[in-house]
Parts: sequence; structure tokens; C-alpha cells
Amino acid sequence: MATTGRSPRRATSLARTIENPVTGDRTTFLATAEKTNGELLKYRSEVPAASPGVPLHYHLAFTERFEVLEGRLDIRLGEKENHVVLEPGQSAFVPLDTPHRFWNESTEPVIFVTEIRPARKMEQSLRAEYGLARDGKTNKKGVPTNIFELALLYALSESYLVGMPQFLQKGVFGALARIARWRGYDPEFSKYTKPNGLVEGRTPPSGTSLGTLTALTAMLALLLLLWRRSHRKRTR
Repeated sequence: MATTGRSPRRATSLARTIENPVTGDRTTFLATAEKTNGELLKYRSEVPAASPGVPLHYHLAFTERFEVLEGRLDIRLGEKENHVVLEPGQSAFVPLDTPHRFWNESTEPVIFVTEIRPARKMEQSLRAEYGLARDGKTNKKGVPTNIFELALLYALSESYLVGMPQFLQKGVFGALARIARWRGYDPEFSKYTKPNGLVEGRTPPSGTSLGTLTALTAMLALLLLLWRRSHRKRTR
């Protein structure tokens, strides 16, 4: 009797909880853009003791709100030192264009909830960041070691670092992201952000990529040199 072969069952949704083996962070998505029509992303974070957290940065496309459930969360708001420690039941709101960072200076883990409005693509950014870490593609701080993947992740997160002009960041990472797409990198990190790891089939066009990269390197070096000179003049 002939038997009918069955294709393996595929996942129809992404994991609700993800972990970063490099930083030890654990994130559980409570409300996603898909469920809130893009209005809200809400997730619970579990951060280990003595975690350095993230560098000082700001966002122009969404606000953030942190509320601590367990433990203590260190937060800095504003360019000047404004260090506060949130305890269970306490929260902090981060408006648009406000420099901030958070970390865990205590000897115990901290659990807190983050709300992002609107959701934008922060969920994809977190999934891609954790996925790259699981695949061994980050350094010990969880930063992608591949400059093109770093640029694409930067674009997804819509985050700007404090201390470098915004136009320079957009120019540098924007150029790198365009070259990454040209070289066939998936800007959506579909392997980590879509069910079944659906990756778009991309074929890099023919051409002398070495020449393009050399020209880009020269352009970036010039931009950084100009910025450093202007920065020195302002600090004299």
C-alpha cells in the first residue's frame, strides 16, 4: 500500500521569549506591533547582576517607559549625569530626543517592563540582536562584529549615540547599510525575525566591491577627521 509523505510541521509564530547568551539578558514580548496595530511594543526584560547595560543614546521616532517589577534598575536621563535607581513599582519615562541609558549595578538580577510608543521595528531589532549573539556573530558586549550587520541593526533600532553628530551617524551607517543591501545582506534579518526563518533570496550584483569599499572607507575617514577637527575647535 502506498503511503503519503507529510511535510514537516512548520512553526507559524515566533518565540515569545528570547535570550541573549552573550549578555545574559532574557526578553519576553507581551504586546507586539502586530497585535497593537503598530501603536505599542511591550516586553519584560530580565537583566543579570552587574550588567553594564547599553551606552548613552537617544531616539527620534518613539518614546520609552520603564517600570521595575523586581530588583533595582539604574537609569541615566539627559546628557548631564542624572542617575536614578528605580525599585519595584517605580517607573521612568523617556521623551523623544532625550539621551538615556540603563544598567544593573546591583548584585541581584532586575526584572522590568519596557513600553515603546509607537512600536516601530524595535521587536525586529531585539530579535536580530539576540539571534546574532546566539550565532556567535557579536563581541563579548553583544555588538555585531560584522560592520554591515551592525549598520543594518542600527537602522532597525533607530537609535543615535550621544557624542557624535547625528548627520555623521546617518551618513556613516546609512552608507554602510546601502552597501550591505547591495552585497546581498537581508535588511530585515528574516532568519531571526520571521517564522520559519524565511530569508529573502538576494543575489549581489556583479562589480568590484573592493573599489566600492575603498571609496567608502576614504569617505568615512574624511568625515570623522572633519568632525574631530570641529570638535576640538569647540572645546578649546
